Amino acid sequence: MYRALTIMKADRNRIKPVFEKRLDVRAENFDAIYDDAMRVFLPSGEIDLADLAAPYEDARSQAPTAPPVPLASVVDYSILQEVRKTVR
Repeated sequence: MYRALTIMKADRNRIKPVFEKRLDVRAENFDAIYDDAMRVFLPSGEIDLADLAAPYEDARSQAPTAPPVPLASVVDYSILQEVRKTVR
């Protein structure tokens, strides 16, 4: 996934056919979807916790008795951090 993200960020034209074919993204929607995806993923491949807040709260609302948990406790980037050390 990290390698794919690196390619996505480096060459949007290379990834466009993948979005269209594999993700059923229409050509006219590609730029907006690509730009949104690139805003969410940080250069490190991690998703900023602020961008996870709304989906987390939405999921939590589906289980009303679930206690709130800090987002930092939900996300574990340790494997990604190890991968980044080996991928260039």
